[in-house]
Amino acid sequence: MNGKLYDITVRSRLGDYPVGVWNSPEFLAELAKLPHLALAVDRKVYELYKETWRNYFGDADIFLIDAVEENKNLEYAGKLYEWLIGSFSAKRNLNFVSAGGGIVQDVSGFVASTLYRGIAWRFIPTTLLAQCDSCIGGKTSLNFGNHKNLLGTFYPPREIIIWPD
Repeated sequence: MNGKLYDITVRSRLGDYPVGVWNSPEFLAELAKLPHLALAVDRKVYELYKETWRNYFGDADIFLIDAVEENKNLEYAGKLYEWLIGSFSAKRNLNFVSAGGGIVQDVSGFVASTLYRGIAWRFIPTTLLAQCDSCIGGKTSLNFGNHKNLLGTFYPPREIIIWPD
């Protein structure tokens, strides 16, 4: 059986959003149809599933995130801002999709919540902790100086897509 197994809805004061669980990568075909699509993916996840990404997105420009704690800061977020602003003519109509674990979620969610005062963001959590904890609630955080998780926002994604494989 391929496709979506089930959906749940996360209820939030900031906005409800679906969490879909899939047993195949078919959801990528729907994401590929989004206009003004920008993709940011954990470099290791991209390397593991490079052919899958290419099958659905062709040679699309993908921002590869080095998901290490040292990059969970404003300077690294600035690189993502520069890429999004410089690579796309879209403004608030940008559809931003990111895939990775908690660090990717924190950096990409923070950027999504602050760029143009908030853009459409979808997240594909790729670690068990991100799938069952960090992606629920829409919390994002960056480190600042020697302070862990000092900067942050609450910004729920438009959608969370879980593919356990």
